[in-house]
Amino acid sequence: MGTWRDDGMYPCNWTGITCGDTRSCGGTTVKVIRGLSLGGAGIAGRMDGLIFRSLPYLVNLDLSNNFHLSGAIPPGIGSLSMITKLNISSNQLSGHIPVAICNLGRLTLIDLCCNNLTGKIPPALGNLSRLVFLYLSDNKISGSVPWPLGRLRNMREMELSFNILSGKIPSTLGNLTNLEYLGLSGNHLSGTIPEALGQVQNLHELYMQKNKLGGPIPSPLGNLTMLRIMYIYMNHLSGPIPADLGMLSRLT
Repeated sequence: MGTWRDDGMYPCNWTGITCGDTRSCGGTTVKVIRGLSLGGAGIAGRMDGLIFRSLPYLVNLDLSNNFHLSGAIPPGIGSLSMITKLNISSNQLSGHIPVAICNLGRLTLIDLCCNNLTGKIPPALGNLSRLVFLYLSDNKISGSVPWPLGRLRNMREMELSFNILSGKIPSTLGNLTNLEYLGLSGNHLSGTIPEALGQVQNLHELYMQKNKLGGPIPSPLGNLTMLRIMYIYMNHLSGPIPADLGMLSRLT
């Protein structure tokens, strides 16, 4: 951070900043800030003091692992219309997940894990059709798992563990046919395990332990032949272990 000085030094040479070219209104090529990568940079202060509208061309924002970065995620983050990767994990952020994030249609990665976020998961996250990675674990998020998350057909990893989520696991998650990792452990989820999860045949890791799930283990889980890890202990499951689970030869 020693390069961040207000002495006329070109910002594109500052630590953690990457730039690219774009065309101005007059047709000339100008340098703009494309990336802000300050993970583990020792940043302290409040995130809600940042003015994101001054970074209209930002594609990548990484402020992770700055353990003294606090405050709420400002609604102004919705002005980053070109952003594809948002990583503000492992900080001391609080407040709700702003609905404005749901307007950032280019996002492929959202990592908000390991903060002190509260409130509910915005259902409109299901509109982010390009989203591939969603990490919201280790917060204090409550409410249900929104069924529109089942619209995220490009999703490969969804981690919602260790929050205060309740209600049923939506059967719409069975539509996520590209999903390889699903983490729902350490919540207060109830109801039965949806049979529709047996349609997610690319699934490699499934974590649903430490909830309040009941009823039988659904036999369609035997269709998940790519599955290497399935943790469902510390629930209220009943009935026999389905014979179809014997097809899961990759389980460790």
